[in-house]
Amino acid sequence: MFYVVYTDLDGTLIDEKYSFKAASQALETLKNRGFPLIFCSSKTRGEILFYREKMGFSDPFIAENGAAVYIPKGYFDFPIPGAQSVEGFSVLEFGLDYESLFRRVEKILIGLGIEYETFKGMSVSELSLDSGLSLMEAALAKDREYSVIFKAECEDSILTEAFRGEGLIYTRGARYHHVMGAHDKGVSVNALSSLFRMVYDEVLTVGLGDSLNDLEMLASVDLPISVRRPDGSIEDFGVKGVLETEGVGPIGWNERILGILSEKTDLI
Repeated sequence: MFYVVYTDLDGTLIDEKYSFKAASQALETLKNRGFPLIFCSSKTRGEILFYREKMGFSDPFIAENGAAVYIPKGYFDFPIPGAQSVEGFSVLEFGLDYESLFRRVEKILIGLGIEYETFKGMSVSELSLDSGLSLMEAALAKDREYSVIFKAECEDSILTEAFRGEGLIYTRGARYHHVMGAHDKGVSVNALSSLFRMVYDEVLTVGLGDSLNDLEMLASVDLPISVRRPDGSIEDFGVKGVLETEGVGPIGWNERILGILSEKTDLI
């Protein structure tokens, strides 16, 4: 069996202090077994590249909530239909470009009379102070290509209705509002999984996430896993066959991946 692991980052593989140390054993096991680890996150290309390098992986990844799949050139030994060539990657795009998206978001927020501040509109130091990210990570987070993240005082229901009416997807994170085009993590997961299945006869896809933002990803894999949050709560995704972790964040991530790779059914 060839395992392909898709994972969210914040609250899943990295904790509230942006550490993945608790998952080190499972990460090393994946490397040693030669199984790909696919980061599938709301984070930007630059942010994911940062964590990808820190963890020592070189597999494809999915940025900005499924907006784009980045596949290293030569990773597959066949041409990838519909892919664009971008800085050493073959890229499958599913999202709207930032400028087009921002114009639509700006029009809606102004129309509602809502004062707002976007990631791109904040300085690196302002964003670092506001988010708790380091200056380097804040700079990477600002460089969005397919999604608009902003601060505003407004009811979620009002924003959800307004953006949905314009064919856009709106979600609320722990601190910020997120808007993107009509795509989700599931579309990109399915596209990438189909490429792996062109190479390997038996592929089992695993997905790990902690919030509703990960729903479509978990619904698109063979083995979905809901990761426990720091307060002990766990998202009820309503996905058939979903497993739960006992441990929180990367601790639970580590336990489940080790159980799966050991193929001990009592741990899976």
